[in-house]
Amino acid sequence: METQTAQNSIEKTQWYPHSIDKVWGALTETKHVSKWLAPTNFKGETGAKYELHSPKDDCSVVAGVVKESTPYTLVYSWIALNHKDIETEVKWNLTEENNGTKVKMIHSGILKYNKEDAQEMFGSFSNGWKRCFLQIGEVLNN
Repeated sequence: METQTAQNSIEKTQWYPHSIDKVWGALTETKHVSKWLAPTNFKGETGAKYELHSPKDDCSVVAGVVKESTPYTLVYSWIALNHKDIETEVKWNLTEENNGTKVKMIHSGILKYNKEDAQEMFGSFSNGWKRCFLQIGEVLNN
């Protein structure tokens, strides 16, 4: 069994062969976010509150608020509802590069959880974001 040490943040970078505006839409429009992340009412507008729902159980699993949404930078709080007192943060930055768009995502604040939970959440978030980046590519290609 492989043990993964929890870190305070997860960073992922991916280049997509699509315009920056198309990628921005995939990250900020409810209909697209619901496809690559989870069923949600998410809107990429500063101050907008959101919830992510479990497709299996039809219950809220994450909630938060959009802290910043300016062209090509998106920041929102991330509160796993099984740990309501702990807020982490997700930040996206988009830049035009090589006739496409480079996307950098940082999910920070994971060490706010106690040691055991931090390790579990780090692993869960890491795997989840890896899957999300693949699904963002699928959304962009359709």
